[in-house]
Amino acid sequence: MLSALVLCQLVVLSISQKDFNYKLGGDDWPGLCATGNLQSPIDVRFSEPLSSLKAQTCEISSKLKISNPGRLVLNRAGLPQATFQFGSSDKVTVANVGGAIVWLFDDDFSLLNLPIEGGKLDGILQSNNKGLDRISIFMREQIEVVQARFINFHVHSVSEHMFNGFLAPLEGHFVMQIDQADLQSCPEAGCLAVVGVHFQHSIDDTPNQFIQDTLQLIGGKWPDTNGQSIPASGSLNFDQLVPHNPSYMLYSGSLTTPPCTEGVLWHVIQQPMTVSIAQVAELQNAIGFERDGLVRNNRRIQPINNRDMIYHDCI
Repeated sequence: MLSALVLCQLVVLSISQKDFNYKLGGDDWPGLCATGNLQSPIDVRFSEPLSSLKAQTCEISSKLKISNPGRLVLNRAGLPQATFQFGSSDKVTVANVGGAIVWLFDDDFSLLNLPIEGGKLDGILQSNNKGLDRISIFMREQIEVVQARFINFHVHSVSEHMFNGFLAPLEGHFVMQIDQADLQSCPEAGCLAVVGVHFQHSIDDTPNQFIQDTLQLIGGKWPDTNGQSIPASGSLNFDQLVPHNPSYMLYSGSLTTPPCTEGVLWHVIQQPMTVSIAQVAELQNAIGFERDGLVRNNRRIQPINNRDMIYHDCI
């Protein structure tokens, strides 16, 4: 069996393989990438446009026994929802792994609480209410909370997921690991959960503060060769990358790079963050894959194959 350390290495290696590229958008990737039925990314169709959602203050849950109740809220139905508060670290290394620019950490500085159901990572997706736009709901009495460790952040451009049929200029992935000790149904190597957030161009081309801070702390230039890494000279606040109490879609998918391992629990955030045109171009140039005349490192959209989804609407 794989160790938790090997799983962490697998996640990084999956986006740093030298034997694949993005020239065909992943259509030529072998194995599970070609044969799997729960592949990512997908076109995420949110149930309501943001403009029709009513603003609501999210209340912290006091009924559940969790290590950090400030990182769990109740959504409109009174059910638990993660808030994705990742925190800050002064032990960050920014690396070019060939397939992406990755933020790596020397310590377990961020532990998040994720609500699950039935003792399984995808248990909340096993709904008795099939149909109705494949949106399923929690069964309150079976809800548990597990701890997830933040292990890396990386970016894809253009976005990998579609958002109501459209690609965004940039998508960031927060990769989290859940240990078997915290969730017995996970293999010895642990389970993976990913938070995906997309970035739109800012109206006045204002730079994204986190990306700007990172660039300053690594000397003003992204690592542009495979294997190059640069330690950040100060602290970075990853909470700058996520909307406050976001709405999100939950579904069971895969890693978006070979070996395309399935069983990954995806949380795709509805509200976008912003980024400048120049920042996107600089990240694309550092990655260097070209397809259809554009520099990009995104896999093509995969079939949903009748998967169930959960929409969390706490805003």
